Amino acid sequence: PPSLPPGTSNDLFHVRVGSFNINGKPPRDAEGNLVDIKSWIGSEIRADICAFGFQELDLDSQTLMLNIASPKVAEWVTAISACLPDGVYEKIACTTLVGVVIVVYVKKSLRKRIRNILTGITPTGMLGFGNKGGVGIRFDLDTTGFCFLCAHFAAHQGAVQKRNEDYEAIVQRLQFWSVKDGVLQERSQVFQHDRIFFCGDLNYRIDGDAEKIRKLAALSKHEELHEADQLNTQRKLGAVFRGWEESKILFPPTYKYDTGTNTFDTSPKQRIPAWCDRVLWMSTSGCGITPVSCNRPTFFLHTLHVHCMPCLSFTVNFCVYSRFHLICYFSATFDATFLMLYAVKISDVKDYFHFPFAVLYISYPCYSSGG
Repeated sequence: PPSLPPGTSNDLFHVRVGSFNINGKPPRDAEGNLVDIKSWIGSEIRADICAFGFQELDLDSQTLMLNIASPKVAEWVTAISACLPDGVYEKIACTTLVGVVIVVYVKKSLRKRIRNILTGITPTGMLGFGNKGGVGIRFDLDTTGFCFLCAHFAAHQGAVQKRNEDYEAIVQRLQFWSVKDGVLQERSQVFQHDRIFFCGDLNYRIDGDAEKIRKLAALSKHEELHEADQLNTQRKLGAVFRGWEESKILFPPTYKYDTGTNTFDTSPKQRIPAWCDRVLWMSTSGCGITPVSCNRPTFFLHTLHVHCMPCLSFTVNFCVYSRFHLICYFSATFDATFLMLYAVKISDVKDYFHFPFAVLYISYPCYSSGG
């Protein structure tokens, strides 16, 4: 690895981000047992930071109309906690907008270095009602600002422009507020953070003949489908997610399946398969994030691991997750000259690690409290 500035030490952090359209179902089966979501949670990986996003967590009409918090949030948080290793993680925040939810866990050993935890929401449904919009959690890890977003964009094949507008509304309007002496104070906006992750049911579809898309999906002809993917097309046009990154998708479309099966929709609506569920990321101060690899569900050594697990018994979307590795170097004294980015080539680290990563030099002031 590269030489470090004098007086610095380094840590390798592993971040896991997951997205899951719950379809309004509880996390328990007919016998009352918690469903097994460990393959999505990834308890075997032991990430330092875990962010889990949900959509359609509650489809109850009263919840949707009144925009009230759903009691199902606590049920799903309990299910997540039950799948994580005992005593390893601490939930630092959870926020919800009707059926859109994000919850973040960090390792307890890392908790004392986490500060300024704030949450924010932005509805995008008509008049602020419904189950569409975005939620976010931000915090500082030493002096690096992290932001995790989860969203549910407008549905239907032809609503591309509305989805683009949903994105713009969320990244431009979502703000994180702190309270001082009982007064709300603006803290930060999305792009004021160093490391940003965006997950959710973004609802972008695949354009083209429905039967041809089904055949290509069944034959795993993903390259041909990528060219017609609405999100890929809109990003190439610069219409949405400008400056964000996404790994190459190597798994079948995540939407839409007959409930509890791996069979694409056979209902009278015959919905066209699509990669509705996505995870993207951005580093606003340089190349501080490098993903690991990608596939469904087997590991391949690509630049990002994006996994898609088989449908659970109540879902109609596949759920996805992404894993990231990053290294942060910390100096015990604040010196702006150390605030630099250094991208490590894969060839430079292949003898040390089996995955590519990037390096971020950051400095932070000493705190006598240790926090």
